[in-house]
Amino acid sequence: MQHRSPARFLAPLALITATIAVYVLVQSGSDATPASSTQPVATTTRTPPASKPAGKKLPKTYTVKSGDTLSGIAVKSRVPMAQILELNKVDANSLGVGRELKLRK
Repeated sequence: MQHRSPARFLAPLALITATIAVYVLVQSGSDATPASSTQPVATTTRTPPASKPAGKKLPKTYTVKSGDTLSGIAVKSRVPMAQILELNKVDANSLGVGRELKLRK
């Protein structure tokens, strides 16, 4: 009978040990809470009001500024993004700075 190499026994043992170590690390990491977050963090989402605020007239156009996105403009102006796209026939990825967008008919 041939002499067997110790690597034949050590390789599976190392694989099993590594698997257990990864499992223990993942389990302990999911249960732990960071020390810096001792208080719950409150998150809020802002939704535009359904109707226009009293005494404040909403603009009919918007001039695109640097860094604006179509969704950001929709939130600022309280106009659905679909309506802005329909009125202006514009691609959301090709907004140019200084371009005037219609917001209402």
